[in-house]
Amino acid sequence: MRTAVGTSGLRPNFRDAVTLLDPVAVRTGNNEVSAVRLRSIGNPNLRPERTREYEFGFDLGLFNDRIGADLTYFNKQSRDALISAPLAPSFGLTGELAATGSIFTNLGSIRNQEPSWA
Repeated sequence: MRTAVGTSGLRPNFRDAVTLLDPVAVRTGNNEVSAVRLRSIGNPNLRPERTREYEFGFDLGLFNDRIGADLTYFNKQSRDALISAPLAPSFGLTGELAATGSIFTNLGSIRNQEPSWA
């Protein structure tokens, strides 16, 4: 018989929670003035993704392991799954900034479970 229990997690990158701005120079008429532009949009409400897994099973060998049986059941559930959601083009992240046109968010839970035998 065998059993296993484990927990793990995935924490967001430290920059995923903050909105970043880039300094730029803007020409207005004959003058240049300092300004900022949006570099990326952060989500200050991010939580780490947490996963818990249980596994139970047994292995059976008969006649010097010439015949065998294996039964396994596992249940893995992740809560607060981290995903990268695309932002609307109206946020202004275009051109070279288009690659940052997304925001990380927590989205529901994911469950993976299955009994198996061989």
